[in-house]
Amino acid sequence: MGMKSYGKDLRAKIVKRREQGASAAEVAHSFQVHKRTVERYWKRYQERGEAYCKQRGGYRRSTLDPHRQRVIGWLEKLPDITLNELQRKLSKDCRLSLDTSTLCRQLQKMGFSFKKNATGQRARSR
Repeated sequence: MGMKSYGKDLRAKIVKRREQGASAAEVAHSFQVHKRTVERYWKRYQERGEAYCKQRGGYRRSTLDPHRQRVIGWLEKLPDITLNELQRKLSKDCRLSLDTSTLCRQLQKMGFSFKKNATGQRARSR
């Protein structure tokens, strides 16, 4: 089982102390957290304006969702395209970087299958 995230209230207190001019080491010592934790929260606060963590578990939208229709069109036009070729096409045309296993799971959710035939090529989709 993974570690639990620190609560929003602690993160807010850490950021507030850093805003007041305390060093990361001082803040870490007073809140009994690691100095690197304070540095990460401070950096996230400076970049995004908040120090909260991303949602863990539950539903998160797929990064492929906005490109769904385009991908379906490619698969209909190029039924023999491999996952690696599709991955490169997404990277080039959509500036979207997905691992092949993630791409495969997303395509399976869309109803496509990527089974291989004896020559190692994709046999069919849908």
